[in-house]
This record gives sequence, C-alpha cells and structure tokens, in this order.
Amino acid sequence: MASTKEILSEKLLLWLNKYIEENYSSKYLIDILIPKSYISKLPNDNIKKIPNYTSFDFKPDLLGILQSKEDSNIVKLIFVNRSPNSLSLKEIGEIICYSRIANPEEAFLISPKALANEVNLILLDKTTQTNVLSYGDKFVKIGKFDGERVLHIFPR
Repeated sequence: MASTKEILSEKLLLWLNKYIEENYSSKYLIDILIPKSYISKLPNDNIKKIPNYTSFDFKPDLLGILQSKEDSNIVKLIFVNRSPNSLSLKEIGEIICYSRIANPEEAFLISPKALANEVNLILLDKTTQTNVLSYGDKFVKIGKFDGERVLHIFPR
C-alpha cells in the first residue's frame, strides 16, 4: 500500500507536468521525475551540463529538467518538495538550502495543509519573508495543494 507521501508525490507529479507544460514547453524540452538518488548521481546527460552539478548531493521530491530547444547546453531545473503535514521551518530550510546551492529556475514547497501557524506568522513580515524564502533573485514558492491545483500562499 502506498504511503501518504507517495500518493501526494504522484498527484503532484501530474500537477508539475501540467504546470511545466503550460509555462515552459514552447522553449524547453521537458523531463520530470521523482529522483531515486541525489541529483549529482542521476544518470541524466542533461544534468551533467549544469555547472557544479557534482555538488548537488541532495534530492528534491520532484525534479523538472528543462533543456533549451535553441541551445541544448542550456539546462535548468525545477524543484518541488512536498509534505502531507503542515509546513515547518525545517521543510523551508531544506528547500532553501537546495535552491541556494543549485539555483533552480523555480522551487516549490507544497502541502495540502499549508503552513504551520507559527511559520505563517513569521512570513507575514515582508522583510523576514524575503530573508527566509529568497535565493539569488528568486523565491521559493509555498503553496497549498487541493488535490488538483496548487494555491499560491507565499511569497506575496
């Protein structure tokens, strides 16, 4: 029997496929997977085109790989981490750390229960929100999954 996390991953895989198709398919070839090992160890030639990929000794729950249709050497990543429980600072810390190392095109943290109350209160302050969720010039996007769609919560 599949665990709650596995069921959530499978549903989010469908959502991510649709999201990437709608937003990136005109410019990129798309590959989406649930990594079985660290990104640095995946047998994917496109990942090997990313500078410093050997330092990516972590695995997001879902991984989107985008290869430019114009220049096959341009490869971008999309990370999705998920939790069946309310999101805490621990989950935020994990995805922000991954994102600061790999600088994905987009990074998502998603739960059907959204944020724990204390985290929600922390992130209401705009300065704190920027400090906690930013990597480079981008932000980790936190969302609530309703079974089909991801409802955007942060950043606001």
